[in-house]
Amino acid sequence: MSLSANPAHAGDGDVINFEPSVAWALDYSKDSCALTRAYTAKGEKLYMQMRQYSPSGSINVLFSAGRRTGGKALKFRFGDEGDYISDPIVPITWAHLPGGMFAVRQSELLGVSPSDVPDRQWSDEERDALFSGIETISMVTARNETWNIHTGNLVEPFRALSKCMTELTSHWDIDHAAHENLSRKADPRDFRNFILNLQTYPRYELVDGQEAIIAFRVDVDAQGNGTACHIQNETDTQRFKPFICKRVLGDGLYLPALDSGGNPVKSYWAAVISYKLGN
Repeated sequence: MSLSANPAHAGDGDVINFEPSVAWALDYSKDSCALTRAYTAKGEKLYMQMRQYSPSGSINVLFSAGRRTGGKALKFRFGDEGDYISDPIVPITWAHLPGGMFAVRQSELLGVSPSDVPDRQWSDEERDALFSGIETISMVTARNETWNIHTGNLVEPFRALSKCMTELTSHWDIDHAAHENLSRKADPRDFRNFILNLQTYPRYELVDGQEAIIAFRVDVDAQGNGTACHIQNETDTQRFKPFICKRVLGDGLYLPALDSGGNPVKSYWAAVISYKLGN
């Protein structure tokens, strides 16, 4: 899951159209899978990456460009229609260029499920139907410029990403046969308060002005106990790790996953949490 976002309108500044300059690259990492591609617009470069840490997890979007955004405020949209979503970026530097990072939930793209209830993984059919109509990702920067990133059809790239995620989970300590047809996935018992507790800003990071988007996974046994915590993305703000892991480990914190027959099985719960200060 990630922080909720609100619908917004497009900017009224310049419109920049970025076209692909290379083919998609699929990254099989130890704890994640990613699609990466470079784009150009009249000689200006833009790099974009969409990374996923679990099959039902948010998509972490990273971008960098020679053209500056002008601030942390950002609106984005997958496709040419519908409302833009406002979500401030975490500033980053990538490929020696300034940029940002934000996370978008699968449910958010499907137009279902508010952020205070558990996210759900899209089916293969939902994923293909969604991305068959998307060939552009648009972002409106703090300078009110609209950046149209012409990705081309995203069905095959996201099929490849899903295949990578299936391979990734085959190395996790879970009941793999049961996960092919779960009747319920593992989730926190008191989801709303659990998430509110996680989203409380760590005191030292707040004082230091640290921001981060943290992807993590919790091993959940058949009794609903959180038994191990895995931080899945690299971050310079290492103090976030003990803050998160202390809150997600413990007895009885989770509803255990159930197999097709309703029997509890060993599983996991994964999330992406955004820690962002004001614009």
